[in-house]
Amino acid sequence: MNQNIKINQNITISPTNSIDSSGYSISTTSSANSQNLNRPKPCDYIKTHKNISFSFAENLNSFQLGNLGDSDTYLVGTVHLNYPRVCAVKNVFLHFKGVEKTCWYKSQARTKNIYSGEHVLVDQSNKIWEAFEESEGITTLDIPFKIQLPYGLQETITTNIGTVQYVLRACVNTKGLINIPNAHITKLHCPLRQTLILNNSLSSSYKICGESPNGIEYTFLLPPNKTFNMGSYVSIPMMIRFSRPGLGIDRLEISLKALMDFSCSTQNEKTQVEQKIGGLLISNSELRNVISNNSQYRLGEYIHNINLFVPRDIQQTYQGNLINISHQLNIKFCLFGFEADFQVDEYIRISRRRKLPQLSIHEDSSESDISSHSLPSPPTPVVNEINTNTIKSPYPTPLSPPPYRQPVIRESSFGNNKDNANYIKYKKYTE
Repeated sequence: MNQNIKINQNITISPTNSIDSSGYSISTTSSANSQNLNRPKPCDYIKTHKNISFSFAENLNSFQLGNLGDSDTYLVGTVHLNYPRVCAVKNVFLHFKGVEKTCWYKSQARTKNIYSGEHVLVDQSNKIWEAFEESEGITTLDIPFKIQLPYGLQETITTNIGTVQYVLRACVNTKGLINIPNAHITKLHCPLRQTLILNNSLSSSYKICGESPNGIEYTFLLPPNKTFNMGSYVSIPMMIRFSRPGLGIDRLEISLKALMDFSCSTQNEKTQVEQKIGGLLISNSELRNVISNNSQYRLGEYIHNINLFVPRDIQQTYQGNLINISHQLNIKFCLFGFEADFQVDEYIRISRRRKLPQLSIHEDSSESDISSHSLPSPPTPVVNEINTNTIKSPYPTPLSPPPYRQPVIRESSFGNNKDNANYIKYKKYTE
């Protein structure tokens, strides 16, 4: 659905830059300040045109203004037209499209079967400029835009098999020779990112408790809602208690895994990819050092703080129509002697977080069993702040999005087969 901004006033072209009532900067010479604008990189362009370019809004390094999700989000920036001689321009359109895609292949004997899928997340076109008459003679024209995006869009995702990509395209319709219409087009990648805003004052730590068949009781405190922040350390207080003598831990192996499930739209085929994205090894000597420095240590009990780093350059937890990305925390107990090892698995959420108000990750852990012990202070988490700069005039009134249907979200197929021949079954419960 096209939504139009009609200019109700004649545009006069003068040798110097001027601003008309709609906020468009018009001139017959290039603006000196245009060379200092924050512009997309040349590699961001998919298709270029020598007379059309984009720039970001002031104090922004992308076209996105606002946070994806249920809040208002806009595309803001400026389209620059710069022709060496007068060009008869009729109108200018902005086209924004987001697509979820998958593609992989399987080899069978001498044949190679290709599976692919495509799901359109958003597809909208907006007229951001129109000549008052049939066309206007333009040499240099700066067109600021501010377009509202549909709610519920996901951030850009890039993997070897599936992607979520957004493309912004500018189409300048001109009057060609003998009145034959002509279109000048340029398009570029328009990545979007999402930041999860949490209020930890209303949430408590997520407790995982359990006991193995050989008599090891364990308690872990995860961040509220089991949400891990990208590019920062996550502090996980841990308590282990031995219910019978003769047990000992050789080491703890902690790892983060990404479980990716991809589907195709033409056939009932799926493929799964498992990837290790982080990990930590805690040796027996490190555990004993913690015990010796803890005056409140009781016989048969380990107290420790697991400080796990979550990489920044990974994909967030995502559930879409064709792509599902889930994350799992694995804690493997490697025991001394002939005792069988066991492992604790818990699904978590990895996202980019901003906390309101600013609290420590485990402020509510005082209500747990671990609160009576003196644990090392967790490192200060790195909080990714979203840019809240407001954009001043001369931006036009935001264009409302067309009717939008939220994609169907389905549950991930992961997690159904948790049996592992290398580990024995154990009793686990969460509170």
